[in-house]
Amino acid sequence: MPTYTPVRGRDTTLSYKLGGTVDGTPNWDASATTFTCYVRSYSRETSIGTVELGALCDTLEQHMPTRSTGTVTFEALVSLSSGPVFQDKEGYYIQAIFDSGATTYTDYGMIESAGLTTDLDGALLERVTIRLGVVGAAP
Repeated sequence: MPTYTPVRGRDTTLSYKLGGTVDGTPNWDASATTFTCYVRSYSRETSIGTVELGALCDTLEQHMPTRSTGTVTFEALVSLSSGPVFQDKEGYYIQAIFDSGATTYTDYGMIESAGLTTDLDGALLERVTIRLGVVGAAP
């Protein structure tokens, strides 16, 4: 019987670079900052838009793919020494690199929202949503 080894959350890292406010030309930070053991949750969702090209005589819809979009959302523990990282960064370009050990996703987009929250344990968390498919973000 084959064995299955799941990817464990403790083996993941999230690195990011900021690129200034969205103006069509990002000015990326020289080096990435990496969150190791700070990220509490991570989700990545992408979708693709379509145009229906069916004719009146078609019995089935005829879809043609157009553009893709998506979001990346993560929650990270707030460091007591440095404080929140993404507050007041809405509208900034961001490059986010999520490495699970088995798979690495590199996404380019814009920080769409950033907020602070606390959980039952009393930990202060920063929740960030990145909008993918932003003009000028991808290299």
